[in-house]
Amino acid sequence: MSHTDKAFFTFSEAAEYLGIAKSTLYKFTASNMIPFSKPNGKIIYFSKKQLEDWVMSKCTNPELENNRAITYVTKCIE
Repeated sequence: MSHTDKAFFTFSEAAEYLGIAKSTLYKFTASNMIPFSKPNGKIIYFSKKQLEDWVMSKCTNPELENNRAITYVTKCIE
């Protein structure tokens, strides 16, 4: 079964799906930076939908960032 067919991932599958090292995913889960579930208190599962939402929430808006930079530089020059 491919990643596109699954609704939930194991720890290893989630790391592979996100394209990150397992150690990075461990840091994210240990600090509660990423959504996950432990229904039996031991094995961690990840919802594909929640992972996608999490990734998209981390996207930056280049236009907004550019406007912030211009405002900052303008204030520094004045």
